[in-house]
Amino acid sequence: MPTIQHIDITPTWRSVVGILIEVAANGETSRARLEARNELGRMADLADGYAALSIKSEDRRTALELIASPMRPDGTWNRDREACRQLAVEALKR
Repeated sequence: MPTIQHIDITPTWRSVVGILIEVAANGETSRARLEARNELGRMADLADGYAALSIKSEDRRTALELIASPMRPDGTWNRDREACRQLAVEALKR
């Protein structure tokens, strides 16, 4: 029996944007132009959401790196417990 091969034909975001820009500017109907503009807006919202998640993730990583910093040679920590708690609260709020 022959092996079934999977070919991914998912378009890239860049190629979709180019098509949508062309349709938004020169689509044959007003509905096509409107739908292309709406889809560009939806894609922009998704990109904004991704950017916000990236910032939140980086903030959490920074807080965890500070909390996980090693003990000093004298046996004390670089951060006190309350400072760590505040970092965690701020990172989790965003």
